[in-house]
Amino acid sequence: MDTHTAGCAEGGQRQPGRSSRKPGNVEGPAAERREAPPAASLPCLLVTTQPELARGEGEDKAVQVNKLLGSHKRSAQCLSLEIIGLAKQFGLERLGFLTLTFVENVYDIREANRRFNSLNTHVIKDRYERAIAVVERQERGAVHFHLLVVAASDIRTGSDFEAFKRRDYRSANPALRAEWAFWRATCSKYGFGRHELLPVRSTAEGIARYVASYIGKHIRARNEGDKGARLVRYIGYGVGDRKASPQFAWAYGNGWLWRHKLAAWATRHGARDASELSRIFGPRWAYALQAWILAEELPGGLVCPSFLVANRSIDTCVPVWLARSKADKVKEGMTFNRCYDLDKDKLWTAKQANR
Repeated sequence: MDTHTAGCAEGGQRQPGRSSRKPGNVEGPAAERREAPPAASLPCLLVTTQPELARGEGEDKAVQVNKLLGSHKRSAQCLSLEIIGLAKQFGLERLGFLTLTFVENVYDIREANRRFNSLNTHVIKDRYERAIAVVERQERGAVHFHLLVVAASDIRTGSDFEAFKRRDYRSANPALRAEWAFWRATCSKYGFGRHELLPVRSTAEGIARYVASYIGKHIRARNEGDKGARLVRYIGYGVGDRKASPQFAWAYGNGWLWRHKLAAWATRHGARDASELSRIFGPRWAYALQAWILAEELPGGLVCPSFLVANRSIDTCVPVWLARSKADKVKEGMTFNRCYDLDKDKLWTAKQANR
């Protein structure tokens, strides 16, 4: 169990078919441990068996599918900021960490999303003021969901997290017990089985890092069919409620180098912002002119954030100069609202770059 939520939860003992529910005791996550009702039959087009790659294929695909891209890192960063924002706005005592697992192993992410969307439409949106949901494909291939929800009242005060680890839930306050009772009665109606809802044990920053880490876990375990599936859902947010947007670039390393070279290149060509670059060079200006932008000489006296970046600013000039013979052909195939000549005097030669 993680350090950011309390110890055991609904189904902390993974022994199918056994119940830890004692006669007359319906409280606490352990009360969920009873025989689950038989799952409803599924249409044949909905696959819930784990897919297998054909022999001899998949190794290269897996490398691409399981590669953590910049967009994933930006999503994780935004998720962290949103969770910290929830804690500041509603208070840490109202935040609950909810895990939802299906009755049977569901391997098709489309079917998993279908069931979750039904639960979200009929239950989560009405019950919680805000919620953030993250999908995770486990190493064994099954899909489940993690949510951070904003409860109607304080579910944290009085909680003895050390006692929770010993499966002693007597310290849970009435609001938390009400949440447990609700999910025990609701999960099976939407195809979910084992579940867990516990108050946040650590700080806002701690739970933010913990929930955001599930994006990386999912990417490392996902398969080809998961590409394009939504990683994070922001539930109950209205216009202007979001605290962060993934439309940003990192201000160090390659991002720092690209920004400064682009600024120098755009200034030399008379463009003041990205909209002017689009108007002059077309909507795909960054892709079409990448080579020349990277070959731009940085202004004198500029301090690079690291020695590696300083070396990289020189290295980017070499392949561009070697490809200079193709510049006229590339230029002829592009559409310009204005005609700008590329000044080769502004390009570093291979000899200059190697000094």
